Amino acid sequence: MSARGITMAVIAAAVVAVLALGLRSPAIPVEHATVIRADLEVYVDEDAQTRVRHQLRVAVPVPGTLSGVSVTPGDPIEAGQIVATLAPSPALPLDNASRGRLLADLRAAQALAGAAENQRKASAAAFEQSRRETDRALRLLKEDVISAEQAERQQLQLQQAQADLQSARAQAQSAADQVAALSALLEPSGPGAAPIPIRSTRSGVVLRRFRESAGPAAAGEPLVDVGDPADLEVVAELLSEDAIRLSIGNPVTFSQWGGEGELSARVETIEPAAFTKRSALGVEEQRVRVIAIPAAQTPWPQLGDGYRMRGRFQLWSGQEVLQVNAGAIQRDRDGWSVLRIGDGYADRQAVQIGQRNDRAVEIRDGLSEGDQVVVYADDRVEDGARVEVVK
Repeated sequence: MSARGITMAVIAAAVVAVLALGLRSPAIPVEHATVIRADLEVYVDEDAQTRVRHQLRVAVPVPGTLSGVSVTPGDPIEAGQIVATLAPSPALPLDNASRGRLLADLRAAQALAGAAENQRKASAAAFEQSRRETDRALRLLKEDVISAEQAERQQLQLQQAQADLQSARAQAQSAADQVAALSALLEPSGPGAAPIPIRSTRSGVVLRRFRESAGPAAAGEPLVDVGDPADLEVVAELLSEDAIRLSIGNPVTFSQWGGEGELSARVETIEPAAFTKRSALGVEEQRVRVIAIPAAQTPWPQLGDGYRMRGRFQLWSGQEVLQVNAGAIQRDRDGWSVLRIGDGYADRQAVQIGQRNDRAVEIRDGLSEGDQVVVYADDRVEDGARVEVVK
């Protein structure tokens, strides 16, 4: 080819290149994220309320005329302290059928009281055993014979044993009160019957008072609630599909409680039965009550009964999980995909995902660590589109 022919060919190629560049669509600016390996935590957030554990409700045992309640909310109270006095109403004559029913109820209550007392003794023995084992564990920890985690587990067992003992004591006292109330109904009383002192069966603080004035009172009418404000638990109502993913001991953090920082806790109880609750939008939901208690060796501020807070319940956690920003995941007919960035173009890539939270998604297949993907893509960004990463 002559020199002139070569020159013309070069000019033609340049013209084609210029035309191609002119016809090519401009690059679309996009945000991007990098596929990384990091710890991943899956959680659910729900409103929650504090509740004093092992509350005791002092109530009127039999019908009568009540004196004014002598304690107010916030007052310390001792086991056996008189809350009010009751002048029993004259007992109505009982026919044989009514007396028979009361006697049967009394025998059943006595049996329950006996069982509750046996449980109290067993719980007391278990608590003493756990206390001795905890003392031994703390000594071994000082001698570096056991780890701090082992000592902490033993302390958790001691806390549980103490809680079981408190619950057993309350149940035993409640059963004894029921026996006393049924016995009083079977005993004849008249206008001159001696007043009955109504006592608290446990020490603590008066949490709330239901009645102030004197006057007629029905059997079972509540007077005061007694408990220890330092012995708190937190109750939340989770959707059943979230609650089923929880396990006893899962960590929980509470915020929006009125102070700075977060409060650490752990799941203690997941109630076995769900209930139906209507949401703010009018949708019926199945909810499950989940109870959390403060984590061991984690001091909590002085809170009270019924305080509101926001709980974050951990459902799953993993270390060094391959993950990507949740904004990169798109729903396809056949599953999930992302727009991977390569050589200035967006390439749609099918992926298999696993666990996810509101920030990140686990990638099980389809991407590698270090891959760049488009996040929050608009309708212009399609498979094969030219893209320009926004710094």
